[in-house]
Amino acid sequence: MRNDVQLITQRVIEKFRRTVPMATTSDLLPYRSDDGKWVESPWNCGNGWWTAGFWPGMMWLLNAISPEKTFEDEAIRATELMTEQFRVFRHLNHGMDPMLWR
Repeated sequence: MRNDVQLITQRVIEKFRRTVPMATTSDLLPYRSDDGKWVESPWNCGNGWWTAGFWPGMMWLLNAISPEKTFEDEAIRATELMTEQFRVFRHLNHGMDPMLWR
């Protein structure tokens, strides 16, 4: 069981190691992926859709288990984008809590 968890964790780290650079080139937090590319929310609400809080939360968690500059830099960038959403409080939704643990 422990080996399975380690293998899955390593696969997740490797996947995000490859895909984080695609997210860093935009001012948006990924909503979902489509054909190997991150897609923004289709509801024209920028980073305020309920899924937006998961991205910064995942980056902080990845940075905690695999301290790498890539994850730390993206966690900081994503947190700054979320912080702006909290400031303007426009289009915020119920799923912002994953990022509040930071």
